[in-house]
Amino acid sequence: MRTEVMSDYIGIAAQALPLLRDNLSVTTDWVDMAKWQRVMFIVQVGATDITVNAKLQSADDAAGTNPLDIPGKATSQWGATDDNKIKILNVSKDELNEGDVAVACIVTIADGTLGANVSVVALGIPHFVPPEYVDLAAVAQIVE
Repeated sequence: MRTEVMSDYIGIAAQALPLLRDNLSVTTDWVDMAKWQRVMFIVQVGATDITVNAKLQSADDAAGTNPLDIPGKATSQWGATDDNKIKILNVSKDELNEGDVAVACIVTIADGTLGANVSVVALGIPHFVPPEYVDLAAVAQIVE
């Protein structure tokens, strides 16, 4: 008998690969909110010697056309000594800017000696289950 697992209800909507970054901004995949009820962007900063900021933007389409900041959807700033901290940004389609259909997380890393190890993964609740039909293409395997 099959047991229900969380991956039956929660999918991977977007990512920014974990890398050491310095003096730049990184944008996750754009998430088409027609496929998702809600999305949670989990931003992780590992070792850092600089400040890091994260915010959500919405856009006209899943290619990120005309991106605009979503009011109230930004984290407080990570400081240069805030190693190994996680912050979470939640969003639903009705929170996007008027007329927008997609969302992404933008992480801005200041200019430091080394920079910051940063990664983002977005988990979502799809409109239809199972989420494997809308999971990010990078999802290589789901083990139950």
